[in-house]
Amino acid sequence: MIKFIFILAVILPNGEVKVDSSILDQCPEKTLFTAQMEDKRIHRDILDWQARCYRIDVGEMLGNQS
Repeated sequence: MIKFIFILAVILPNGEVKVDSSILDQCPEKTLFTAQMEDKRIHRDILDWQARCYRIDVGEMLGNQS
């Protein structure tokens, strides 16, 4: 079974770093997600951000064949 792990790190205006991760069926659409995050940065809701999405084979992790 193929899934994706999505990791998002943001720096808040007070300097605090928040990191979140989610297991998804597919990665977010890059152009749309980037636009949403840049809008938050422009409006100073966040100072900066980074995101990554990685493909994982859950069956392989559990010792099963996909």
